[in-house]
Amino acid sequence: MSKATLEFTLPEEQYEFKQAAHAGEAWAVIHDLDCEMRNFLKHGDGRFSSPEELARYIREQLNEVSMTLD
Repeated sequence: MSKATLEFTLPEEQYEFKQAAHAGEAWAVIHDLDCEMRNFLKHGDGRFSSPEELARYIREQLNEVSMTLD
């Protein structure tokens, strides 16, 4: 079995620490978006009337995760 340890110098590397600590949440959002986009492309559902509306939705989802890093 292998182990890895991440070390951060706080408070200088606080942002990097938060990125690492929230990586699981970010991955979950990306995975959920991927599933939603696959379903949308396969079946469509009328939620998005334009590419801009779809892009806005994706940005909103990604911003939810990035707000946890502030």
